[in-house]
Amino acid sequence: MKQLSLFILNLLFCCMCFATERHWTDAYQLTDLQAQLLIRWENENKFDHEKLVSFAKAYEKHNLKPKPYVPEHTFAELQDVSRWAAGAAFSVFAEFAGYSFNNASYQEACPNKLLFNFGYATGTEYFRVDVLEQYISTFNSLQITYSMHPDTFPQKFIELARARGFDTYLSPLVETAQNVY
Repeated sequence: MKQLSLFILNLLFCCMCFATERHWTDAYQLTDLQAQLLIRWENENKFDHEKLVSFAKAYEKHNLKPKPYVPEHTFAELQDVSRWAAGAAFSVFAEFAGYSFNNASYQEACPNKLLFNFGYATGTEYFRVDVLEQYISTFNSLQITYSMHPDTFPQKFIELARARGFDTYLSPLVETAQNVY
């Protein structure tokens, strides 16, 4: 009986030591899969210890990659910037409709330039909404309208500009005599 209790006590001690034993991979910030892979390679003698350590360092460096800076924003701010960006389509087609577009005041009216520039550069990688989505939609609409109805385009252009609130940046072009040779 005494031998059996010593055996059980010894077995418990070994289990506790085994459970608390740390592997050299624990010194690195690795995913479970990465640690298992390194341990398997070590058990298979696939690489020497220095090579395994270099793998662990590379995995850790990859895992600790800094998160990119994303400007603080709300979804409503993102939508406002997207709505504002649609005005650029009106600046492209303004001359075709007989208007000039005040780009300086339009650009000053941007609700959040930092958010727009970041969204313009990254697309939808970090945002749920592409800041150029409404610009592209408005541009396509104006382009189709111009190509299908060039004679009524100026009226449809100004109607759409008023509906979207971009008519404040438009002023009629002053006709000048052109030199004909």
